[in-house]
Amino acid sequence: MIYLISRTDHVDYDEYDAVVVKAKNRKEAVNLARELKYFPINVKNMRILAIRSKGKSDIILGSFNAG
Repeated sequence: MIYLISRTDHVDYDEYDAVVVKAKNRKEAVNLARELKYFPINVKNMRILAIRSKGKSDIILGSFNAG
């Protein structure tokens, strides 16, 4: 599955506001997103969209707000 994980809280400079990852399930997707240093994960402040896909788990895209 491919997951778009986007924040719904305030995003400041030098933080990611979204990331796209390929993972086996939602839990693995959140864990991959947590690997990004400037993507503070709070499950209450994120939206997760799942899209079916096959293959190796990996980060596909990160959206970073440079300051």
